[in-house]
Amino acid sequence: ARIPHEDIICLEADKNYTLIHIRGVNRPKLVRYLMSEIQRMLPEEKFVRVHKSYVVNRKLITSLTANQVDLGEFKFPVGRAYRGNLINDQL
Repeated sequence: ARIPHEDIICLEADKNYTLIHIRGVNRPKLVRYLMSEIQRMLPEEKFVRVHKSYVVNRKLITSLTANQVDLGEFKFPVGRAYRGNLINDQL
């Protein structure tokens, strides 16, 4: 089933699987795709990779520092290699 982009909070890598966290859904959806494969299917201007294990929805970012990005109650580390991805946002 297709998930509207605006409802995706983030993607979380789990080996050869990806957890898709969706707004209004308690449990993430587990899919058998690499996170990088799913990221390629999403609009680049709406989603940003912040860590080797996380891709987040740019529109849902509530706060951002060099080391952490928050999406409401979700908090994610920002990997050193991915800080440059966020420069255009609010850093």
